Amino acid sequence: MSHLQQYEDPKYFVNIGDEEVNKERAVWLSQEFHPKRALELGAGRFTLTSALRRLDVDAYGIDVSSEACKFAPDIAIQALCQQLPFKDQIFDLTIAFDVLE
Repeated sequence: MSHLQQYEDPKYFVNIGDEEVNKERAVWLSQEFHPKRALELGAGRFTLTSALRRLDVDAYGIDVSSEACKFAPDIAIQALCQQLPFKDQIFDLTIAFDVLE
C-alpha cells in the first residue's frame, strides 16, 4: 500500500479530527485572526473547517483523500497541498493542523 493509498481506507479516519479540540481551535482562530475566508489543508474529517463555518467564516478544506471529502462534500475539495485549485491570495487564513506528522 502506498502512503497515499492509506488515505482511501475509511478506517483511517475513525480517530482523526477530535471535534471538541477543533471547536476550541476554531474559536481561538476566529478570535485571534478574525478571518473572513479560511482554507484548511489536510482537513481529514473536516471538523475544524465545519466549526469555522459555524462561526461565520467562509471556510473550505482540502484533502488528498476522496474518502475524507465524503465527510463534508459541500465544503471539501480533493486536492494535493502542492496543487491548490485557487487563485493566489483569496484566503486570509490558511490552516495546517496535524498535517505534518
